[in-house]
Amino acid sequence: MQPVHYTSHGTQLQPWRGCFALADIQADYDRYAPSYDELDGGAASAALGFPELRQQLLQQASGDVLEVAVGTGLNLPLYDWQRLTSLTGLDLSEGMLIEAAARAALAEMARVLRPGGRLLLLEHSRSDNALLGAYQGATRSLVAPLSKGCDWGQDVPSMLLQLPAMRISSQQRHLAGTLVGLVATKLE
Repeated sequence: MQPVHYTSHGTQLQPWRGCFALADIQADYDRYAPSYDELDGGAASAALGFPELRQQLLQQASGDVLEVAVGTGLNLPLYDWQRLTSLTGLDLSEGMLIEAAARAALAEMARVLRPGGRLLLLEHSRSDNALLGAYQGATRSLVAPLSKGCDWGQDVPSMLLQLPAMRISSQQRHLAGTLVGLVATKLE
């Protein structure tokens, strides 16, 4: 017999019949990682004002910060890095952490640039060929551990454009679009 639980108002709660294994949840988020930003940080999120709300909240962070469920690192560009001593991001999904690590590296490069400074970058990136890009996205979590953490499925130009005050002035694709050469300038 299943236990029955009641709220303080006497309403009967139904037993939860769904049970998810931790490994299943991790696998799901690993699979979502390449396209997660489109959902959580895309046009719908912007229309609802989420980036502004996140920034208002995160501008208050200072000292040593722990961000639990860091996901793909969408919040990373929103912190006032001048106020932070350190930032540690935790997530259940290795695929999400791969995304966040790449974003954090780019954010740190952009942060230390002087206004007018240029970032010159040659990096593996998701191909602009739809079929090859889909293959990279599907295999990225398998390839990363075998290639010293290289993430060949990340969309480097998009990640760079999400950083405040950065503008891409030159972009060249090589090796069927899987390698991108970028020149970006810090505007502020």
